[in-house]
Amino acid sequence: MNRQQLAERMSHYVRLTPGQAFDAIRAFEHAVIETVVQGEPVAIGGFGMFEIGSKPSGERALVFRQALTLKAELNSETAAPGIQPSRGTHPSLDNETRPEQPINRAATR
Repeated sequence: MNRQQLAERMSHYVRLTPGQAFDAIRAFEHAVIETVVQGEPVAIGGFGMFEIGSKPSGERALVFRQALTLKAELNSETAAPGIQPSRGTHPSLDNETRPEQPINRAATR
């Protein structure tokens, strides 16, 4: 699945157009990369953690470590491969609190 296909799928789970979902994916990528390059891992509860690691050659690389709950869900006999999207928040995203206010981008620069 490429970025565009992911955006299409995401738009079915949240109230975004595919274009808005695409922009959200790009923003997520940039935020993760900026943060890990500064030496801080990005942990998403119930999903996993992104951090800087290194290859055997010594080259730095982005590493993703899946959360135990994600691992259990992926290996569950009851895992449904064809979960039907709903309008609103997907049930697997309910384990974290959603921010009440949008982020003020000017204040974070």
